[in-house]
Amino acid sequence: VLHGGDRLSASATTLVLRSSASKITHPGLMTLLNVATAVLGYERPRYDFVYMPWAKLAFVNFEDPQSCHAYFGVIQNVCKLSLEHPGISAVAEAYIQGLARNLAFFISKSGMQAINDPRAPLIFHQGEEVLLSDAINTYVTAELLAEYRGSTERMDRPQPARWRAVDLGDSAGSATGATGSRTLPGVYQGPRPYPGGPSASAASGAIVFQL
Repeated sequence: VLHGGDRLSASATTLVLRSSASKITHPGLMTLLNVATAVLGYERPRYDFVYMPWAKLAFVNFEDPQSCHAYFGVIQNVCKLSLEHPGISAVAEAYIQGLARNLAFFISKSGMQAINDPRAPLIFHQGEEVLLSDAINTYVTAELLAEYRGSTERMDRPQPARWRAVDLGDSAGSATGATGSRTLPGVYQGPRPYPGGPSASAASGAIVFQL
């Protein structure tokens, strides 16, 4: 998974973070990202996609390559110090890059029903969380779905045991509020309709893409 090594390509916007020992938690990951935001002097967070499919693996996409490189430097320093807090021991450039492509891969792999999963990606617009369904309908095209549907079918074929040895433990540490949404530190204030997105359809439960 950590194919990017110690350097990022000039156009990279997505990072993969991994733990070799302790589990990564949603609050811990968000705290790290928000502390990095403050260290870099940003007035608001520059990430727009945060996804932790397993307790030892997380993917974060940033708004632009400059922001990605800046956060990479801070997180890399945390790893070099061997702090193991909040459980992150390695960071590198992710194989799949960009918000739209990460969303398309998620849908192709997990299906639209997975948007209600507690471990579904968190999507942000200018530092505030927005509805995942709105972001999907805004960014994911039929062409991207077709592209990643084929790739996920290939990935579903039996793989060597070393690739299947993944910690599928539940991601601890996420709190649930009265409305059922996760309560995270920092900028998280609950999902909002994506600006310009089909908020009315999303609110009624309508789904544009039927897989």
